[in-house]
Amino acid sequence: MIDAVDVAHDERSVRNAIKKFTGSSGFDRYAYIHVHADDAVAFSDYPAEWLNLYFAKRYTTIDPVVTTAKRSMRMFAWSAGERGVRRSSREIKQFYSEATDFGIRSGVSVPIRTSYGRTAMITLASDRRRAEVPPWDPMQAALALAYIHVRLSLASVSSFKTGDVTLSTQEATSLSWSEMDPRSGTA
Repeated sequence: MIDAVDVAHDERSVRNAIKKFTGSSGFDRYAYIHVHADDAVAFSDYPAEWLNLYFAKRYTTIDPVVTTAKRSMRMFAWSAGERGVRRSSREIKQFYSEATDFGIRSGVSVPIRTSYGRTAMITLASDRRRAEVPPWDPMQAALALAYIHVRLSLASVSSFKTGDVTLSTQEATSLSWSEMDPRSGTA
């Protein structure tokens, strides 16, 4: 994975490398998520309908996989059928029910800390009832995620699925000033 991402020249190559690794690892889908507070961007092969629902309902704030990743900062397996899920809130049960409708029932996630207190993570997901942590070296898994994070940070923003962003008047003004050409004073 590290080698394939390292030689990737564009976002399509990164996407293909992740997809190939996902399949060879015995999983069906992948999702790279970069999250800060309740804001996130995703680069994924999850169904578009699921991604739209996920961001519309602001699931990054309740997604147990995201909250575990932010808290633990280590590779872990998860499943919608875990005992704790059955004792979870109605909201969490609904989240897992909707995810399983899209074939996302279990998986393995690898998180890392990024700049400004953010968390980046990659999840390899499956429709199987249970996923086991593959015999990956945790440091190599984190390094592979770091490669993915850097490559995708350089990719065009248009390839990411994001929640709606609303800027205050002051933020919009600051952004417009930052886009000005200092030599001519024009945007």
